[in-house]
Amino acid sequence: MGIRLITGLGLIILGGIIGSLIPIGTGSGTIIGCIIGTVGFCYLVSRSRGSKNRFWPFSSGQNERQQLTPDISQKDIENVTLAAREARIYNEIYHDPRNP
Repeated sequence: MGIRLITGLGLIILGGIIGSLIPIGTGSGTIIGCIIGTVGFCYLVSRSRGSKNRFWPFSSGQNERQQLTPDISQKDIENVTLAAREARIYNEIYHDPRNP
C-alpha cells in the first residue's frame, strides 16, 4: 500500500506540473491536471493487490455472481425476470386509468 500511495500522490503533483505547462485561454491547466492526477490517485489506491476486482465495486462479472449464488441458475433468473415483465404488462393493460 505504501508504494501505491506515494505513486498516487506523485500523480497529483505530476498532473499539476504538466497542466501548468499547457495554456488554456489566459490561464493554465494546473487545476485540470491536478483533477486528472487525483482521479489517477483514486484509481491506483482503490485497486487491491493480486485480485481481479473492478474499479467500480458494484459491477460484477458472471464468475462473481456464480460465487455469491451458486444454487441459482441463469435459467431461474431469466424465469423470474420474465414473470416480472408479464406482471407489469398485465398491470398496465388491466389497471390503465384511460381504459374504463
